[in-house]
This record gives sequence, structure tokens and C-alpha cells, in this order.
Amino acid sequence: MGSFSSLNTLCLMDNNLTEIVTTTTQELHNFTNLEYLTLDFSSLHISLLQSIASIFPSLKSLSMIDCKVNGVVRSQGFPHFKSLEYLDMNTACIALNASFLQIIGASMPFLKYLSLSYFTFGTNSSRILDQGLCPLVHLQELHMANNDLRGSLPWCLANMTSLRTLDVSSNQLTGSISSSPLILDAYNNEINAEITESHSLTAPNFQLKSLSLSSGYEDGVTFPKFLHHQNKLEDVDLSHIKMNGEFPNWLLENNTKLESLSLVNDSLAGPFRLPIHSHKSLRLLDVSNNNFQGRIPAEIGDILPSLSSFNISMNALDGSIPSSFGNMNFLQILDLSNNHLTGEIPEHLAIGCVNLEILVLSNNNLEGHMFSKNFNLTKLSWLLLEDNHFVEEIPQSLSKCLSLEGLHLNNNNLSGKIPQWLGNLTGLQYIIIPENHLEGPIPVAFCQLDSLQILGISDNNISGSLPS
Repeated sequence: MGSFSSLNTLCLMDNNLTEIVTTTTQELHNFTNLEYLTLDFSSLHISLLQSIASIFPSLKSLSMIDCKVNGVVRSQGFPHFKSLEYLDMNTACIALNASFLQIIGASMPFLKYLSLSYFTFGTNSSRILDQGLCPLVHLQELHMANNDLRGSLPWCLANMTSLRTLDVSSNQLTGSISSSPLILDAYNNEINAEITESHSLTAPNFQLKSLSLSSGYEDGVTFPKFLHHQNKLEDVDLSHIKMNGEFPNWLLENNTKLESLSLVNDSLAGPFRLPIHSHKSLRLLDVSNNNFQGRIPAEIGDILPSLSSFNISMNALDGSIPSSFGNMNFLQILDLSNNHLTGEIPEHLAIGCVNLEILVLSNNNLEGHMFSKNFNLTKLSWLLLEDNHFVEEIPQSLSKCLSLEGLHLNNNNLSGKIPQWLGNLTGLQYIIIPENHLEGPIPVAFCQLDSLQILGISDNNISGSLPS
């Protein structure tokens, strides 16, 4: 191997490298151009790292995923990786008697990518998230999820102008956020979404691309102050926070590139107000399980024409379903269930939402005939309309839904016979139609529904015998 003097990449993963033979390290000296080294899933001694650092001064990338490192790592004498830019030690196990973050900060000054998620720091090491990261001024990505880290985020993160991704999810971090990198994932911590007075920022020096602060907060949290100054957001998840306030339509107005907004289970109340101008970037909007009242704005289909998924279930909305939903040509999922909506399903919705796959209108006060003959929802795979007041027969227009898998129409006022054409929808897995006024026999055509798992027809006026 010593003859490969031009070797650039070396993969030694899934090996036992605990015993290093002197002749082996001598041969490695010939790899003067090595830049990428992979030791994933291997066992090795700390002395090997020391050899690697001295033998490969131009090493840029070192991957040690799920490695078991023997020997105690001390701050004194740790190998100095002068050129290392990428270090991945996910799920690695290493024995320490000092802060590993300080060791990295002192010995790898040019790191751009550092991943220590699910890292085993050792019994003698501190789990306090200290200032050891501060010297890493070139860092672009930092992943430290699931490490039981404690303390607060270092203030020096604000000075890391190159930092774009920070993942400290599933730790025990506390304190407050005053500045942040481009992407912040702080899921399952106790970080307050409020800037403290002592470090308040009129105009923060960062622009987020993605923000996740979901879960783990006490009651009475307000929208983060720094959020009012953001204008480059693309993805926001502030779910499961007992928030005060109304729907933040200003967030949409300020961030024209916003694609995803999740505000699930946030105790938001008041009317569901939309931005004044059309927002053409938003694809996903989930504001389910809140306390919104009043009507769904009539112009929603014109203001949010690009939505592919909209969920406003489990609120207290009333009034009719806006006809402008039919202007959402990209809509695939629509969930308006568990509200107090009245009236009929707009015909324009059944004509215009040509890409709709899941329609959930359960547990409302909807009435009238379910669908008319003008019907283009041919891509429907799930239709959930239970617990409403729909009347007349199961509409013939549903026979166009050849991809239908689930049909939930229970607890309505449907009448007439169970249609034979349901047997032609061979993808049906669930036919749930109890508690109606359906009559006549079970169609023999049901025998060709090979995928059928549940057939619910109780509490009707079904007669005749079961098809053999």
C-alpha cells in the first residue's frame, strides 16, 4: 500500500484497529496527499488518532461514526488536526477526562462541519455546553442532538457568521435565545422563545431560514421578538407551545419565501386572519388543534393559491366552506374536521381541486347533497365525511375515484341502496357507512374488493343475505 503515493481517499471502516503495528504507520507516511479518511464502525486506540494527525497534515475529512476509541483522551497532547474541515463522530464512544468541546476548539481550528450527535462523552466529562466551541469561527454546521447536554447556548454563536445549521435537539438546554444561526433545531429542550431584556435586540444580526422551537414550553409564551425581524424564513415549526395571541399573519407578510408553517396545538385564539396580499410560496399550513373562531376567510384560495396541504381541524370555526378553495390547483390534503362548519360542499371545490387526495370534513354540521355531477376529485384516496348531516344517496360521482382507499360516511342521513359501482373501486380498504338510512342488500360486486379490510354497515336498513 505504501506505493500509492497519490492516494486521496482511504476507507478503513468496520475494522479492529486497536493494535497499531509500527510498520503499518511507517507505510502510511507515504500517503502524503490523503484528504479523506473513513474509520466508521471500527475499534481503535487514541494513539491511532495521534498518528493520523502527524502523518496526514493535509487531512480535510475524518469520519468516525459509531467508533469505539480506547485510551483516555486528555486535553494535553491531543492530536492537532491543522487542516481538518469535516469531523463526524455520531454515536462514537470515547473516554474523556476533560471537555471534548474545548479539545476540539483548540486542536481543529478550521472545522466547517462537526457532528457529535448521540455521542458518548464518558463518565468523567462535563455535559455542560461550554465555550469550547467559540474558537471554531469557520463552523458552518454543528450537530449535537441527543447528548443530555445542559446549560445554555454559548453567546459566541452570534459571532459565527458562517454557521448555517445548528442541531441541539433532545438535550437538557435551558436559557433564552438572543441570536441564532440560519437553521435552528431546538426541539425537546427548555429554551425560551423570548429574548431577555439584558440582551434584547432591536434588529437581530441573523436571518433564519428554518426555525423549530416545538415542544417543551410552559404556558404564556409569546411569539419570539426576533421573529418579527425575519424576512428569509422558509420553514417554521412552533407547534405544541401554549402560546398567547392570534394567527401571525404578519409572519406570512414579512416572509414571502415561507413554504411551511406549523402552529399545531398552540392555544392560539381569535379570528383566522390571512395576509392582505397573495402569498404564492406557502405549500404547507397546519394550524390544527387551536381555538380559532369565526369564519374561514372567503378569499383563502386567492391569498394562498399554492397550498398543497392545509389543516385547520380541531378549532371552533363556523360558517360555510369558502368556494375559493377551488382555486387551489395544487391542493392534495384538506382537513377542516372537528369544527362547526355549516352549509354544503362548494361545487367549485369539487371541480377545481383536481389534485386533491385526502379530504377530511368530519364532525361538522355540513348538510345537503354530498357532491353534484360536476366533480373532478378523481385522485381522491381518502374521503372522510362522517358525523355530518348529508342526505340522499351516495353520489354516483364518486365512481370516478378509482384510487379511493377509505370511504368514511358514517353517522349522516344518507338513504337509498348501497351502490353496486363501489365494487369497481378495487383499491377500497375501508367502507365505513354505519348509522345512516341505507337499505337493500349488500352488493355482490363487493366480492371483488380483494383489498377490503373493514366493511361497516351497522345501524342501517340492510336486508337480504350475505353474498356467498
